[in-house]
Amino acid sequence: MSENTQQNRGIHGPFDDKLAGWQNDDLIFSQKQRDFLQEHCPDQLRVADWPELREMFKARDDEANRDKRDNRSLGFIALLFGCVALLSAAIVRGFSGLPDWLTATLLLVSAISGVVAVISGVTRALFRSPKHTWLARRLWTERLRQLNFQFIINNLDLAVKAVSDESKLAEWNESRAKQLSLLSHDFEQKVSQRVRNIVEDLDESDVWISPDWQDFKPPGASEASLAKWFEFLLHQRFEVQEDYSSRQLTGMKSPVFRHQLLSRVSAGLTVVLILFSLGVSALAFCLGLSKETFSDGLKDPWVVQLGLILGGLGIGFVALRAVGDGLQLQAESDRYLWYNAGVKNLMARYQAQETSKVEKLEILRAMERMSYQELRGFLQTNERAGFWV
Repeated sequence: MSENTQQNRGIHGPFDDKLAGWQNDDLIFSQKQRDFLQEHCPDQLRVADWPELREMFKARDDEANRDKRDNRSLGFIALLFGCVALLSAAIVRGFSGLPDWLTATLLLVSAISGVVAVISGVTRALFRSPKHTWLARRLWTERLRQLNFQFIINNLDLAVKAVSDESKLAEWNESRAKQLSLLSHDFEQKVSQRVRNIVEDLDESDVWISPDWQDFKPPGASEASLAKWFEFLLHQRFEVQEDYSSRQLTGMKSPVFRHQLLSRVSAGLTVVLILFSLGVSALAFCLGLSKETFSDGLKDPWVVQLGLILGGLGIGFVALRAVGDGLQLQAESDRYLWYNAGVKNLMARYQAQETSKVEKLEILRAMERMSYQELRGFLQTNERAGFWV
């Protein structure tokens, strides 16, 4: 791992957001990463820097983040107000003798909350616009990221010449501008279908953005002339992704921690529900012994009110399960664990001294395939995500 990557991670506490300030350094958004590359790979930075792609990425990335917030906000609103509606109605039903003003207030709260929950739920279920646009725009940004690296590794001979030959640099810029235009046009025309196509691409035939890149063609440039490009790709393709995926696995805001927390809370609540149910049943039985019939024990105010608490705990349990389904925390955790381990494995092989230029190119192509697999996993996970009760 480079010194720059270690510095980017810094020292974080368990409550810190490990992705706070993340600037997509693989596309050279941050000045810090630019300065690092200027020091270590200045010629490669000059050739590989792609401001037009970065500008397009930034616009779609901001839109995708906004759509993600809108999508999840609708889910949480529906869930929250649904729980409030049920609890308010249950309190009115379970507690007799409440003041009239309090009863009327609770019924009003229940009605309004129910309407809000239904509207939010129907909006997500029928229209799902924020979710679909979020996934489409996120797909677009990730394909732009992949284009950035796929173009380099499939044009390394031209990249080597572009370092010292201005005419070859102009050819390089013209060629990649054409690829960016083709990708942009393709997504503008078919963006609504692109998510479905990649989710259903079971044989992963759509890894390469250009059909010309499907077959492996070893570069003719010498290993010495490729050395700096291999170093550049180590920093930008491997180290940045290893850093990013590692950040996703640590801290209290990571999917792994949140999944573990949700699982433990759900398990604890399950135990409480079971014990509480047994306690209420035992109380109803004992009270039934002192009354004319056992059914009278179930009508005792204490049993009714404890039953109401039990119902509230049950609603909380269902809500936790809905949050888990909505955020897909287990699938997210599994995907990041797999991706982080894969990146580390490929990076170790890439850095091995005995690795030839052909082997390095094969590893780079394997990285592109894994990046595509990770993207497919992300789309599949969030396609089925929903705050269902």
